[in-house]
Amino acid sequence: MLWEILWRRKISFSLGFCILFSVTCILWQRNPFAKGAAYFGKLADELGRAINSGLSIPGELWVRVDQYQDLQQKYEQAQKRLEEYRLEKDKFDALNRENQKLRDALEFPPMEGVKELTAEVIGVRLNSISPRLLIRAGSADGIRPFMPVICKAHDENKNLIRAVVGIVAITGEHTSVVQPLIH
Repeated sequence: MLWEILWRRKISFSLGFCILFSVTCILWQRNPFAKGAAYFGKLADELGRAINSGLSIPGELWVRVDQYQDLQQKYEQAQKRLEEYRLEKDKFDALNRENQKLRDALEFPPMEGVKELTAEVIGVRLNSISPRLLIRAGSADGIRPFMPVICKAHDENKNLIRAVVGIVAITGEHTSVVQPLIH
């Protein structure tokens, strides 16, 4: 029955509700009780934030301690690796000295009188059982089988040195196949 009355006067009821709601909102804004409730609401929010931040300090402290421990472990691992690299450098220096002693004992001649020929690498086949390099220099250029193939490289001190690549396996008139020493 109430519903029928409201339904018949729905426009009046809707307009009345909007006016009543607007007036209530205006009065509520000026109401000292509403201001007090709003003040205590803000105070409760601030207090809640303070409690949350106070309770999060141990959690943040735990995270910081955990991060410090992770950094400490990484630092110790880096120190171990650094020590291993120092030992490797010492081994390398010892091998270098031994190599120099053997070169002096065998009296290797200087390589100044050896004829060199520059050749372009025109093909590489590294994915097979027997890797090969194809160079653009052949028997017409004076290349013969079993000749060494060298290249210029830099050592650990950035000095220019000669490095052995491999040996000539097959020669053609203008091309040769090189067998690398290392796969």
